[in-house]
Amino acid sequence: MITYLIIDDEHIAHDIIKDYCDLLPNMELMKNCYDGLEAFEYLNKNDVDLIF
Repeated sequence: MITYLIIDDEHIAHDIIKDYCDLLPNMELMKNCYDGLEAFEYLNKNDVDLIF
């Protein structure tokens, strides 16, 4: 399983990326982050394989 994180301030960008990743059965969204600080805090405690 490939885990990923989406970082973007626009909700539509999250939807577009997630729609494409949902087409791949081995992709798992771990968290949606809307700014860098939120992502940094999450990544300090968790690991992901891919960041968009």
